Parts: sequence; C-alpha cells; structure tokens
Amino acid sequence: MDETKRPGVIRFLIYLIAAAGLAGGLAGWVQSTGGGDWASGLDAPNWTVGTDLSVLIGVLMIPPIAIALWLCQRSGRDGMRFLCSLLIAGALVVIIGHTLFFFGARDVALGFVAQLGSWVYILFVTGIVGRCSRAAGYLFWPVFAWHTFNLTVSFELMRLNVGVIGGL
Repeated sequence: MDETKRPGVIRFLIYLIAAAGLAGGLAGWVQSTGGGDWASGLDAPNWTVGTDLSVLIGVLMIPPIAIALWLCQRSGRDGMRFLCSLLIAGALVVIIGHTLFFFGARDVALGFVAQLGSWVYILFVTGIVGRCSRAAGYLFWPVFAWHTFNLTVSFELMRLNVGVIGGL
C-alpha cells in the first residue's frame, strides 16, 4: 500500500470519536439498566476495585484499541493489515459482548465463561497485532492485563456468589 492510501489524521479522529461514543454508550447502558447496582450487591473479594471504577477502566480500554486499529492500518505489513483490522474489530465486539452479556444476563457463572472466552481471544489478538505493528501491540498489553485481572475477579465472583442469577 502506498503512502497516499494509508489512513490519515481524519480517520484517526473518526476512530477516536467512535471509540469515545461507544465507551460512553456502554457505560451509560450499564448504569441505566441497574447493572452497576446489581454488580455492587454481589459478594466480592476485598482486593477488587469498585464497580464504578471497574466500568470506567473497562471503557477506557476502548480508545487504545481504536488507536491500535489505526496504527495497524497505517504501518502494518500488507498481508497483515486486513487480518489485524478484522481481529481488532473482533476484539471490540468481544469486549462489548462480554459487558452486555454479564450485565444483561446478570449471571455470574455465565459471566465467567464469557470473560474466559474474551480473555483467550484478547490473548490471541495481542500476539498477532504485535506482529503487524509493534506500537499497536504495545497498546494491547494494558487491555490484556485488564482482562487478566477481570478474569480473576470474575472467577472469584462466580465462586462467592454460587447460584446468584438476576436481581438480588
């Protein structure tokens, strides 16, 4: 791909605006449906962060993913550009899907299974994206670390709240 066909600053700004809208809409949905109240009513280990902070950090993981998408499209090798773009778009779908699934279904066991699946996918994407663009790969490390922490929290929530489905 020559320099004239690579995404420029305008596409970068569009990705950031879309990521901010997506993150804000997701956080708003969690709070407006009572998902945050439901999650804060669960038995949780002492070492977890609060539900509001957890949702905030989770939505703050979306803009680095949008930046990684732009970096891969801009600097990735030709054969890897399209693959990485699809994988990164899939990562957004997985993150959004897990959030909708956990707070929508309000089932801690199914939430753990969804978190485990998204963790495996994010691990795979982190490795592949790093081969396309080193900077984009570095942006995925905080996302992967946050998913690893959430996987641990999700397991503990499942263990401590056996049989909790729906509202408390």
